[in-house]
Amino acid sequence: AQNVPAVGYKVFRLRAQSTQKPAATIADTEASTTLTLESPYYRVTLDPSTGSVKNIYDKQLHRELVNQQSPYRFGQYLYVSGGDKTPNAILQYSSVYPKPHLQVHAAQNGRLLSVQRTPYGQVARMESNDTNTPAIMTEVRLFNRKKEIELIENIDKKKVDTKEAVYFAFPFSMRQPQFQYEIQTGVVDPSKDMYAGAGHEWFSVQHWIALQQDGVSAAVFPLGVPLATLGDIIRGEG
Repeated sequence: AQNVPAVGYKVFRLRAQSTQKPAATIADTEASTTLTLESPYYRVTLDPSTGSVKNIYDKQLHRELVNQQSPYRFGQYLYVSGGDKTPNAILQYSSVYPKPHLQVHAAQNGRLLSVQRTPYGQVARMESNDTNTPAIMTEVRLFNRKKEIELIENIDKKKVDTKEAVYFAFPFSMRQPQFQYEIQTGVVDPSKDMYAGAGHEWFSVQHWIALQQDGVSAAVFPLGVPLATLGDIIRGEG
């Protein structure tokens, strides 16, 4: 539904229509194998081998938004092991203990399942896997009338007794971004709004994390995931 008032309502009339399925067009056939999604705002290139996004080109800013020098793709699943090898600074939370030797296992062995055109835009579905994670189902949604990209993740995770961590990486193309994130009562800039000695590893996010540099800004809404880290995975560095 378009043009619905923010406060109020809009009335729609229900009408019967033909149930005959329209014939497939050439564009619909080609969309089933393409690795590029497009909207009026973005051109998105998929990376099926990692179940993630390789490029996001902003058509209004004429700028690539994904850091191509990062070892990880945009929205890529990361499984981290090695934190249970004692003693280390993650387990003991002490500057005396050595830093753990962590291993980052990035999602791989992926494939493209489908790309569909919908009334609101395009939807791509991919499948990949990782250590102790037999299946990672990724859905990328691009919209015709909203400058927004959705990534829906469904994970089949094995239960293990060793210490582990799971991340989704979002490497934006910004060298020194200014971060802000929402809390229950306001907005925090972790570079200046935190007391000396405060933890700078995990951040508890209410709804969104934003970053900006040189007049360009972006935001991630980690729905259902209240914890985030900025710049790197947690390595026990305080």
